[in-house]
Amino acid sequence: MIEVHRGYSPTFFGVSPEPRVSELQDLGAIVRRHRALFGATWDGDGDRVLLVDSQGTPIEPEVVALLLYGDRGASGNPLVASLDTSYKLERWVRVIRCRVGTRYVSEAMRRHRASVGVEASSHIYLDYHVESSDGIRVAAEVACRLTADPRALEGQRARLGGIHRQALTLEQDDFPQARRVYRDLRRNAPATLRRSLEGFQIRVPAGRILVRLSNTQPAVRLALEGETRQDLGELRELVERWVRSVVPGRSGLPDPATRGRQARAHSGYKGDPSRSKPGPEESSS
Repeated sequence: MIEVHRGYSPTFFGVSPEPRVSELQDLGAIVRRHRALFGATWDGDGDRVLLVDSQGTPIEPEVVALLLYGDRGASGNPLVASLDTSYKLERWVRVIRCRVGTRYVSEAMRRHRASVGVEASSHIYLDYHVESSDGIRVAAEVACRLTADPRALEGQRARLGGIHRQALTLEQDDFPQARRVYRDLRRNAPATLRRSLEGFQIRVPAGRILVRLSNTQPAVRLALEGETRQDLGELRELVERWVRSVVPGRSGLPDPATRGRQARAHSGYKGDPSRSKPGPEESSS
């Protein structure tokens, strides 16, 4: 095992404590250099985990969930997935959808006796303890499966197909303002609304847009998913026109490459995505 950033750092070595796909380049390079089966990175409390495969390519949480579902699903138990995860899951397994958040995933897993739960935020829940996600246990189980079949992750990704999505956050100054923005977006939606367990959905030929209020912050969250990368680009253009026409003073949306998977759209955000960070430290054991 190769350990990265083994030492203690209150500033998380100059990067966000949130695991982000945009910050996996160093991990991917280490995996390739050591010809490892996979790489894993966690957030500060270890309940979220992001993985890269043997080529250093980021693995979507839905792919990991399918891999761990494996034998667990043989008894017919469903997989619980929050609304913001890929709609492609339904093509392969029986899925129970729920609202976004640990409380709702846990409740759905208990009610339906589900074996695996997953959120787009990289929370993955296992049947041995549904009260919270466990990134350490998830990585350990993935390691066991890859020891038996080194190509298992790539196989599940091929089965699911590419997931082309982007998450956008419209941060506001307070919760009342966030609710006003949400209502205005709903009132001026560019297509017919679809009912949803949380927020509302818009389906257009290019794909799906999920809009909901954040459960924890004064913000509106938008989840875009297209069948192809080109479809995702069309969705983003649609959302950019929509948000610009509805939200006063909004000039557009940020470049997703500069903010990672959770792109920020708050004009007052003071983060500096170009800040330098120290190179990763490695140790083996």
